[in-house]
Amino acid sequence: MTRPGISVILCTHNGALRLPATLGYLARQKVDQRFEWEIVFIDNNSQDHSSEIAEEIWLKYNAPAPLHIYKESAPGKYYALQTAIAKANYNYFIVCDDDNGFHADYLSRAFDLLNEHPEVGAAGGRSLLKLPDGKHAPEWLPEDYEPYALGKQARYTGYVPLKKGRLWGAGMISRTDLYKELYAAFPSLLIGVPGEKALNSEDTEYCARLILKGYQLYYDESLILDHMLDDAKLTTKHRDAMNHIYNGSGGVIDRYRTVIKVQTQKAGWLYKAQVFFINPFRMWWTRNTRSKSRYRNALQCLFPQLYGSDRIIEKIRAFADV
Repeated sequence: MTRPGISVILCTHNGALRLPATLGYLARQKVDQRFEWEIVFIDNNSQDHSSEIAEEIWLKYNAPAPLHIYKESAPGKYYALQTAIAKANYNYFIVCDDDNGFHADYLSRAFDLLNEHPEVGAAGGRSLLKLPDGKHAPEWLPEDYEPYALGKQARYTGYVPLKKGRLWGAGMISRTDLYKELYAAFPSLLIGVPGEKALNSEDTEYCARLILKGYQLYYDESLILDHMLDDAKLTTKHRDAMNHIYNGSGGVIDRYRTVIKVQTQKAGWLYKAQVFFINPFRMWWTRNTRSKSRYRNALQCLFPQLYGSDRIIEKIRAFADV
């Protein structure tokens, strides 16, 4: 059983150049005596001495909290998080990407939020683009841009609408034992999706699992971080690669959303009738492959005898029923 406090999970793959700024933000956290905290640092198969640099930088900041360094050789954010959660000592955790800069009150606000809202499974805040002096954002990058974890995650502070049903991983706060519980018997269904980078959608899958277990997602615009994007990420090539990753995991995520919708609709006769009579027509009419798959997902979820069972949908339903 974890004890009261916050484990900051900092995962990196060849992030040596970014770590000094990120650790500098963490060193400036204003934390009082109400709780303890630590950094759980996961070196995810880096080749640039990230671990040694992190340790050196943290000592220069007089190590205001323990820094625990672990290695994870399997590529993918999911594996790094699994290792970090297993090593975390405290009941709450915060995901800190290696280009995130938490404002000085981030940890204390996160601790209070989860204490005051036991119904909240995960929460997130506002992400501000921070560029080096003299740099400007490209014209194609808006202020609020979810693929880059930028901007607001909801219109205002409060519960995230079920229709959206997700938070991005950067700065996400949650409960350590809850995370362990949700993956103990059911490993990520993103494992095995073609392309290892699909596992970078682990944040969306985690949010879906929380919703299926009856937890709320929460957005607090007073939780603020600076997202320090470098030149390599401010290119259309990187943008398109991020969209490719999202599309690669989309089939699994769409199935989660189908099961969530069926569960929240309680599979009443009206909803079943709409799916049964309208979705076959929609499948015939649409030329969009992903939309066609979504319509089929609903039919297979509600009427597997007629449309065949789907292996991933059945696993999600099994997870929801446990």
